[in-house]
Amino acid sequence: IAFLISVISAYIGAQQLRPYGAEIFTVDLVALGVLRELGVLLTAIMVAGRTGSAYAAELGVMKLNDEVDALESMGIDPYEVLVLPRILGLVIALPLLTIVADFMGLLGGAMLTRYLIDLPWPQFYMRLDEAIAPTTFWAGLVKAPVFGLLIGLTGTLRGLQVRESSRELGRLTTVAVVQSIFLVILADGRFAILFLEIDLSLPPRRQKWSSRCATWSTASVRRPCTMACRWRCMRARCSASSAAPAAANPCC
Repeated sequence: IAFLISVISAYIGAQQLRPYGAEIFTVDLVALGVLRELGVLLTAIMVAGRTGSAYAAELGVMKLNDEVDALESMGIDPYEVLVLPRILGLVIALPLLTIVADFMGLLGGAMLTRYLIDLPWPQFYMRLDEAIAPTTFWAGLVKAPVFGLLIGLTGTLRGLQVRESSRELGRLTTVAVVQSIFLVILADGRFAILFLEIDLSLPPRRQKWSSRCATWSTASVRRPCTMACRWRCMRARCSASSAAPAAANPCC
């Protein structure tokens, strides 16, 4: 899913940036979108649909079969045996799945930019290194344990609420999935506001594109680089003042 969504995002972004000669900024779009939002969010939604529903259904069946009551009669805390291990497992597993989703998303973006705008793999990596800040990856990964906690709590809670009939089991399983996805998206919005308030996303390092373009010999490599230099020079000229002329920009 992350691979396909990244391919679609990169394709649409490249088409929109092409009239301005700025196709190389498709790498920025893919990198920031996947690492900060799409990777962890898509993973959490998939896990909520698969694992959250499984937790609710499994615990609901145990409630219908009086297995939870049997544990209590033996002096075993069902929350310690049935709920806590599932939540901890999800809190640990979701960050690992997010890393896999991030890798697949970047791979999809790299493949599309390679075949759509003729951007070589080494230049994609160089541009990726310039586009992201040191905190970009962690800004997405830090959300994963929270999302896992929300999904685990919702699934186990709804599973333990099952009473009397299999119809109630099906209803609460559906409720667990819907509420998990809603809570994940709500928490993602809260994280976005928090990161904006604390200014977590630091600006990326700026490279001298003119000197880097000079070191690349092939036309297929130099063409997107020249487009990016032209785009940055145009932005600098539009925002330049008499005290800071645009000629001071290394791209001009």
